Amino acid sequence: MFNTTTIHIIGLGLQTAGAVIVGLTVLRVHRRVLKEEKIDAAVEREMTFEQHVGRFGVSLIIIGFLVELFSIVLY
Repeated sequence: MFNTTTIHIIGLGLQTAGAVIVGLTVLRVHRRVLKEEKIDAAVEREMTFEQHVGRFGVSLIIIGFLVELFSIVLY
């Protein structure tokens, strides 16, 4: 029914979707904690930095998915 390439693409897509969902969930929790304003300035700076790194990480996950997808489709 499915060939090996199709199964590989489905697995890759599911893995990427799961990683992106986990990353976005962490970013939402950080944002919620930052909005509560019950933390000191040092923790706030650290969480803001972690949000930037998290966004960059999610971007890399998506870019990596696209690169792998194109490598599978082209070869």
